[in-house]
Amino acid sequence: MSKRIYILRICSFLLCSFVVASLHAMPSGHLQAGPENHGLRMQLSITTASESGKDVYRVRLDLMNTGQVPVVLVASWTYEHDKGNYAEFLKSEVMLISHPEVLAETAQTGGEWRISPQPEREIKPGARLTVEWSSTDRRLKPKNYPNTYPYFPTDGLYGIRAKFLAVTKDGKRILLTSNEQPVPVGGSVEMPKYATARIIRVDPEKKTAAINLGSDQRIEKNDKFSLRYGTLGCWHLTITEVDEGIARGTIETIQRDGEDVPLFPEKDWVAALMRPKHTRGDR
Repeated sequence: MSKRIYILRICSFLLCSFVVASLHAMPSGHLQAGPENHGLRMQLSITTASESGKDVYRVRLDLMNTGQVPVVLVASWTYEHDKGNYAEFLKSEVMLISHPEVLAETAQTGGEWRISPQPEREIKPGARLTVEWSSTDRRLKPKNYPNTYPYFPTDGLYGIRAKFLAVTKDGKRILLTSNEQPVPVGGSVEMPKYATARIIRVDPEKKTAAINLGSDQRIEKNDKFSLRYGTLGCWHLTITEVDEGIARGTIETIQRDGEDVPLFPEKDWVAALMRPKHTRGDR
């Protein structure tokens, strides 16, 4: 091996190592925040580590006042049992959305409607409100924050943004989105399998359906998708045929409670990719 080839290989190895390391750790000071809206911006930082064979995510979110006047924000806790100051409200309610799209993990909530005063937080010009948390098991937030985060069904490199609706004391509604953060799930930087599909064709007699994802989105035979009708209906679609931009499969009824529940999934319903049994991480 010539000295020149040897040096080129060493440089290539160091460059690849730097790229992977950059995905796992990037100081928040080097990040560009999301777009400004009424003087507010939101900045997201996510670092990933592997501990005991599981991904561990450390998340930091900064809500910044880049305007010229103070802003007083008011929480909107739904139930009386929701406790905490405005920082805890922000942590609880901020949505984490992904590309490729992964639907939020859902759960039913309930309680006595809140009538007590809501916490407030003033952010002066140039100041910021920072919240931080850690999570694992293929989730970007702990389980006690339902309906606000995706559960990654397959490994790969996802792009993550934060989304939050801030409400000021005078009633102004300010929708904020953050910068995008790359998150390697399962230690992989490959494009993940697309996890959210739409039904484009159904045949109730043959118990088959087609979705708008195919091999271009890494869909394969035997992939399974879940279709739900609230909490009363559930069907599984098992893929049997795959083309570039479309996949077809058979439908199995898992649950159907009540006469108001459709007999069969319908066109334009959303289908969520189910987690393969071999993926790392437990529910």
